[in-house]
Amino acid sequence: MASVVGNNPNSNDIIPRSSSVDSAIFDGGEDSPDDIFYGEEESFDELNEDNQQNGRCKALVPRLIRYGSKRVAIIQFSPKVVYGRCPEAKKIGEKHCLTFKFVKNETKLIRNILEGHGFREVHPSSSEFNIMWTGGGMKPFTLRSLNPFQRVNHFPRSYEMTRKDRLYKNVQKMQQEKGIKNFNFIPTTFLLPYEFEDFSAAFQREKGIWIIKPVASSQGKGIFLINH
Repeated sequence: MASVVGNNPNSNDIIPRSSSVDSAIFDGGEDSPDDIFYGEEESFDELNEDNQQNGRCKALVPRLIRYGSKRVAIIQFSPKVVYGRCPEAKKIGEKHCLTFKFVKNETKLIRNILEGHGFREVHPSSSEFNIMWTGGGMKPFTLRSLNPFQRVNHFPRSYEMTRKDRLYKNVQKMQQEKGIKNFNFIPTTFLLPYEFEDFSAAFQREKGIWIIKPVASSQGKGIFLINH
């Protein structure tokens, strides 16, 4: 099964552009994050002073923000640590004994980012961790057993967005419910083989390059281009 994505005047609008690694947001639940995740709030000020003195990696300073009645602790990870250009970032994880583990997965970039911020790796079977990085979906039992200070890289039914066929169908559904003008940010798409006739007609009618993508793959695997 594959999805076919065609040209769209607005297609450039959907290409994500970012020069930094996404931020990680840790919500401490009913307890304040500084009590259950980072320790005393003064430590945030200490890190802030250190970073202001050396003038580098200021965005890395852990900070608390208000979200309703809760205080949410945020760390912004920097790609600079991969190149060894931000050694002070290690203070974040080392000072607060932050840990991570991989389960059925090994991602060198994630490891370098976390270790570059002072996170220490623990055994895959350990229950003492702050971040668990897995290679697939997680069972409901595992999610229910997480503590407030623990985070994972998957959440229930994330495939509704990560699988190309499900994303396409969900956007299509919202177009029908809310109007196409409110959900016109994706290029013309067809799901094969179910919509092959519609695709064939569009292929003959619209000149240009089409992208063929597997519905459930990643890292550019199985992608190729076709044209007339």
